[in-house]
This record gives sequence, structure tokens and C-alpha cells, in this order.
Amino acid sequence: MVLFIGLNAKKEDIEKVANFPWACIVTTRREESFKNLFAKEGKRAREYVSYNELPNKIFDRDLLSIIRLYGVENQDEEKDEDEEIVLSRRKANGTRIWNYLLGKLDITSQLTFIGYLPGTENDISRVDLIISLDYIRGGTIQFYGMDESTSDAVKLKKHILERGYLWTEEKLTLLIGEPETDG
Repeated sequence: MVLFIGLNAKKEDIEKVANFPWACIVTTRREESFKNLFAKEGKRAREYVSYNELPNKIFDRDLLSIIRLYGVENQDEEKDEDEEIVLSRRKANGTRIWNYLLGKLDITSQLTFIGYLPGTENDISRVDLIISLDYIRGGTIQFYGMDESTSDAVKLKKHILERGYLWTEEKLTLLIGEPETDG
């Protein structure tokens, strides 16, 4: 199970879903503390911020991959470069990582979205998301907690439902309950 966490996910919702057995976390969030939300006993986590550092085996039972599509704030930023170039490089890197990840998904995969609101600045654009989903070879795709208040969201919903994917305004945290604990 792959969890995509968009910029509009609330911290308390992320904390609730963090304890479930995700194979991989993908996010456009850039705050440094994000990784700490997934720290738990018995499972190591590793962040990836560039395409070149991605492992061949992203989905590992012993290591939670946290993929930061647009990097981490205050880390490896090019300070003296033109801001437009920095943002363009960040987006190109994120797109390359996203497409690589989607290429790893197959008929048995599950991709779940929370906190995604089309049209949000510095998140994946609606058009880019729709086009990228065209390349997935099967699997289950689910969008939870979707806000339909914008025209971008209405347009995205149409495409998602046409492809037979799940779209709901219900929050994932309300549907999944508490994770089972060992012992």
C-alpha cells in the first residue's frame, strides 16, 4: 500500500494513518519534521529526495520509504540561484520520481491519496496527476477526504470516477479505525 500525502493533510490525520503498514509514503510536503511522524518501533524509515538516490526496491517490508517529491525545506537548497530555476528543478525532480514510482505499481498495488486538493500551489497539478495516472497498469486508486469546492476538484473527480477509482469526501481516518497492535 502506497500513501500519497498532499499539502492539505492535517497533522492529526497524518499521525492517525502513520501507524498502518504502508509500503511507501509519497508526499509533496517539505517540512523537516514530516519524517518524525512515521518513526515507530521495529520499522526503519528512509527518506529519498532525489531521483538518483531511489533504490530499485522501493517497497520493502523492513524499510519504510518516505519519498519527498519536492525535497525538504532548508536541505540542499541552492541559495544563490534564480528562484524560478530552483522551483523548476524541484518540480522536474518530483515529476521524475513520481513517474518512476508509478511505473513500479501493478495490478496488486493500492495507491491512496489524502490531503490532496487540486489547484494548491506547490502540489502536483490536476493535469499532471490525471496524465500520470493514465500510465498505471491496474491496481486500486483511492482519494479520501476530497474537497469538491473548486473547479479543479470537480474536473479531477470526473476523470477519477471515469477510470473506476474511488473518490470520497470521507476522511480515511474515519474509515480505518485504529491499527491493531502486536501483543
